[in-house]
Amino acid sequence: MRVKMLVEVSGYHEGGRWPPVGGETEVGDVVGAKLVANGYAVEVEAPKPKPRPRKATAKTSED
Repeated sequence: MRVKMLVEVSGYHEGGRWPPVGGETEVGDVVGAKLVANGYAVEVEAPKPKPRPRKATAKTSED
């Protein structure tokens, strides 16, 4: 679950500090549900992966 923080949370999460107010982070469903239920965060849609550029293929002419 991806959440956007509404309040500052002290301490550490996943080996690092919690994001600042307005910051987003990926959390487990249970943790995310608790953050949302307590008004600390809102659920946001996970960012869509960027499309990968296609590799150009060289065309060969067969005579």
